[in-house]
Amino acid sequence: LEGVGTRTFVPLTELGLPHALCLLVSSLLEANSNSSKAYGDYSTFKDVQDDLHLMAENPEMYLDPTAGKMGISELQLFNIQQDVLCGREEEISKLREVYNHVTSPSRIDCKNSMVLISGYSGTGKSSLVQKVGREYIERGARFVSGKFDVMQQIQPLSAIMSALNDFCGLLANDTIEIDHIQSAVAEALGSEGTVLIDLIPNLHKILSIRENSQSSAEVSRQRAHHRLAFFVRMLLRSTCSREKPMVLFLDDLQWADS
Repeated sequence: LEGVGTRTFVPLTELGLPHALCLLVSSLLEANSNSSKAYGDYSTFKDVQDDLHLMAENPEMYLDPTAGKMGISELQLFNIQQDVLCGREEEISKLREVYNHVTSPSRIDCKNSMVLISGYSGTGKSSLVQKVGREYIERGARFVSGKFDVMQQIQPLSAIMSALNDFCGLLANDTIEIDHIQSAVAEALGSEGTVLIDLIPNLHKILSIRENSQSSAEVSRQRAHHRLAFFVRMLLRSTCSREKPMVLFLDDLQWADS
């Protein structure tokens, strides 16, 4: 780059550096002199990171000084696969291992499994789960997610109920298994299904509740919590199996209501 503001720079290409890397650095130097474009030709800092990762993963294409010239738009064009994760092979392998264990036909116990994923904000935790989640779906799982929000803490179990509502929506749309699902849920919940209806609206699509059905009598807060947990367990037991498990992803667990 020959000049930015009052400063002069030696063109990086004259130093024998790869053209793609020179282009990226030049774009950022130009952005430094233009406050309206924080990252030059890039929209966000993540775009810069993505291109740097792309160069590191494909040095023969981008870091070879003899490689042909290309513009920023061309460079980013190679990075349109949003589900490609770099350096997460070990984490992906562990998530696959847990799923294989839970759904294994030779498994004796019927216990559920939980995986906790920790890390700094913006390090790709959600992207990691969403990528593996697509694999789970292809293998027969019903994958649902809920996101806790600091502004929603006054709504008890907000993320979990949202995920369960999506889950019931998936069940209701299963045209092949719907008759079996309705029968199993009705047997598991019976007339007490009203306990969940208000919290999980899509349950209406599965469980037939008469309009004049009376709600359960008022109980203490602790008793209500226990009953809610019990009926959620009954709902899941009646609709989940090793062949069709439910995978529940809860995001931003640090904002979970207390």
